[in-house]
Amino acid sequence: MIQAKNILVTWLKTHYGHKSELQHLRLPQQDKAMVASKLILGVPASRVIRLNLGLISSKIFMTDIVSTFYNAWCSAMSPVNQQLFCSWHIDRAWQQNLSKISNKEKRSEVYKVIKCLQQNTSEDVFSEFLQNSILQMLSDSEIQDFGLYFQNN
Repeated sequence: MIQAKNILVTWLKTHYGHKSELQHLRLPQQDKAMVASKLILGVPASRVIRLNLGLISSKIFMTDIVSTFYNAWCSAMSPVNQQLFCSWHIDRAWQQNLSKISNKEKRSEVYKVIKCLQQNTSEDVFSEFLQNSILQMLSDSEIQDFGLYFQNN
């Protein structure tokens, strides 16, 4: 846990839910009651956050794939330089779209390839591997639909 200038950062080892419901926030009961009362009165959530925390600027924002949380952050605080997607959500989207490949062996091979891409840390190797992987997916009629999805997302 890190604390400085009225900012408290708690690192959680695991993914903690996916809902920003008041009862799940790590706030003292008194603060939860105050936030809830303002929300009940119709004060927009972004205003409640700004009133209590001030403007927080961030260079990087990580969220799930939908834009809801990012848009809310930008509305409540300020736009960020870089938006990252949570790898768990990316993997889940890939798993859902891999169903476009009916051949189980090819589906398994494609998954191995995209996981290698995801875990690659060399920008040069990644770029070349990505281009080659997409070309290979698009040239195989059995995996072309997934290749188009992967290329466009």
